Order: sequence, then structure tokens, then C-alpha cells
Amino acid sequence: MDKIDVRRVSKDGQQMLRRQVIAARREGVTYSEIQSRYGVQPGTACAWWRRYQAEGEAVFGQDRRGRPSGFDAGKKVKGRKRNLIVDTL
Repeated sequence: MDKIDVRRVSKDGQQMLRRQVIAARREGVTYSEIQSRYGVQPGTACAWWRRYQAEGEAVFGQDRRGRPSGFDAGKKVKGRKRNLIVDTL
């Protein structure tokens, strides 16, 4: 199977793929075999497996994607920084 970019797969597809990889690891399938079956890089499969071992089923419910939002310390507001004044000067 060709290598796939997991970041380009939908959230549901990522969850399904992650569950399949975890199930395969539980059965003792090697990372190279997981790569040939599912097209997931061994490093990615290893990271998923380690997180599963540390956090359990909670790994499947996480929707983290992209960079964390910033923090504007001046206004103490979470989200995009407010640079309106700086940008207009």
C-alpha cells in the first residue's frame, strides 16, 4: 500500500485508522507490517501506540489539530493577538 498523509484524512477517517493500527499492535503486528497494510509511517504508528499505552481509550476522543491558539498577555485574551494598532501605524 502507498504511504498516506494522515493529516489529509478526515477526522472520522483518522479515528478509524488509529483504531485499526492500535488493534493490529494489540495482536502483535510489527510496525513494518502496519506500514504495508495501512500505509501509516512506523513513527506515526509508534506514537499512536505509546499514547494509547499511556492514556488508554481517551486517545480516540481527542480532536487536537493544528497549532494551539495564542495568548495576548496584554489583554489576557485567548485567541488571535490583537495587532490592530500596530498594523495601522
